[in-house]
Amino acid sequence: MKKMYPLIALAVCSMALRTFIALRIDSVPVVDFARFYDTARAIAVRDWAFNRTPYFTIWAYQTGFALYEAIVIRLSGSFAKTALIVLNCLYITGTNVFVYLIAGEITESRKCAVFAGVLYLLIPEVYTLAPVLTNQHLALFLLMSGFYLALNGGSRAIAVAAVLFALGNCIRPLGVIAVAAVLLFNLLICIIRKEKPLPLVKTCVILLAAYMLTLGAANAVVIGSGLNPNGLANNDPLWKFAAGLDYEHKGAWSRELTEAVYAIEDAELRKAAELDYIAAHRPQSIQQWSELFLGKIRTLWLENPDLQWSFTEPPTWSATFYAVNIRVNIALWVMALIASTIIWKRYNTAAILPGIALLLYAGAHLLIEVQPRYRDFALPLLCILASAVVKPRGWVKN
Repeated sequence: MKKMYPLIALAVCSMALRTFIALRIDSVPVVDFARFYDTARAIAVRDWAFNRTPYFTIWAYQTGFALYEAIVIRLSGSFAKTALIVLNCLYITGTNVFVYLIAGEITESRKCAVFAGVLYLLIPEVYTLAPVLTNQHLALFLLMSGFYLALNGGSRAIAVAAVLFALGNCIRPLGVIAVAAVLLFNLLICIIRKEKPLPLVKTCVILLAAYMLTLGAANAVVIGSGLNPNGLANNDPLWKFAAGLDYEHKGAWSRELTEAVYAIEDAELRKAAELDYIAAHRPQSIQQWSELFLGKIRTLWLENPDLQWSFTEPPTWSATFYAVNIRVNIALWVMALIASTIIWKRYNTAAILPGIALLLYAGAHLLIEVQPRYRDFALPLLCILASAVVKPRGWVKN
């Protein structure tokens, strides 16, 4: 039982601190978050007119998160917003717990596990995003729990991990990153350990089958119930690339793209307009490509998330928050890079999984739209990798 004390203390501190701070922030849903919340309130009273709006026709996959919020609203009544915020804090705490568990699994050291958990506990931007009614918190919790199970191997654990990845994807479409990371992880383990390919094939089949079956079932439920005839489909996959390859706007969302494309209802005309937009706005030289990629790296990793998501007016301590937060992020990267050299020399092969997931996520954002708040997926992975800087003695390759 004593071995559990650090984990229990971390969970209690995380939940208490995050809930206390989140409930003191007077956050009002804006832009897409307001759209999700208003849609959820409509779904809660069985008003499904939202599924005829352009937004939920094009990006039908957002129905999953709106449905989740609707269930919470239906159950909590007039306390809906508070309940959603408290649940956000619970999911963030769950992610914090899995940071601890995965770091401990990789390093086989409680000291490293505690270090990783405390690192995640100290990241400022996670606190300011806690009261925001975004799909990020629940999705990240589901993906991190899936990673933890995937590390343990075994057919049952892999199947449950795949289900969690699929459910996370229904909330926020990052499941493909998680699945690809686990597949590559198992492939590399097979190569490193010179194992026979049959166990690898079995793992891949179970992972993909469970993932696709869960997604298919969720899609069928949404369509069959009449909630959204488009199910959980993404009927405009080019949108993120049109934004992400926009040299003029540094790979970020722009009003120009919205005005050029959003109002087009016909799918084929919309696709043609987006392809034209990409051709006109993509970098035109090697120098411009390098400038775009470096600019996106700077935006995603070295800029602060806008406090407008959390506050109706910028708080007086905004400048201090930005200064501290960006330094914490830089410190995380420095520790993760130092730890990676340690892992390379003497590592538990489980350390490969968070590294692969981080590289896949970072690589994907070279091509698609970026915002500073999108690095939320990478933060727990960085904390896990950084835990190796306090590596125990005698940590050997296996």
